[in-house]
Amino acid sequence: MGATVYLRFYEELNDYLPHGWRKASFSQPVSTDASVGVVITQLGVPLDLVELILVNGESVSAGHRLSDGDRVSVYPMFEALDVEELVRLRDRPLRHIRFAVDGGLDALAEKLRARGFDVAAARESPDRPDAAGRVLLTRDGTRFQQGVMRGYLLKSDDPDVQLEEVMTGLDLADDGQA
Repeated sequence: MGATVYLRFYEELNDYLPHGWRKASFSQPVSTDASVGVVITQLGVPLDLVELILVNGESVSAGHRLSDGDRVSVYPMFEALDVEELVRLRDRPLRHIRFAVDGGLDALAEKLRARGFDVAAARESPDRPDAAGRVLLTRDGTRFQQGVMRGYLLKSDDPDVQLEEVMTGLDLADDGQA
């Protein structure tokens, strides 16, 4: 005897799903003893890319057993929200932010490097810095119209203020991640 659960995957995790299931809730028949982690991997989504699983609004581990009617939300790494208190899949969140900076932001890049962050020039990955797992830091809002998915639009042109924008806006620890 089986059960039916309702799943919803977020952001880049949708890339692993058939088009009809992307960015939408869909029902899935499962065996009565299925764990949420097994169901996720059976759907083709790599569990090592999943940072947070909610079942009926509660954070659970990958071993959580599903029940008929459960609503499952599956999230990738969070960039601008610290979910450390919610994560049940591993000891630490997946977030390890690496940056790419647009031209003219060299002073900001140096300040971030001094804090232990991995920073590269966007010109090293000009088409899609985010495709290399980097968050693009830019003052050019049109970059997001060019398909950049992971980025942060800086408001200030002062490097000290930019550093504060990044540290606060992305909820980063003051000591870096190196």
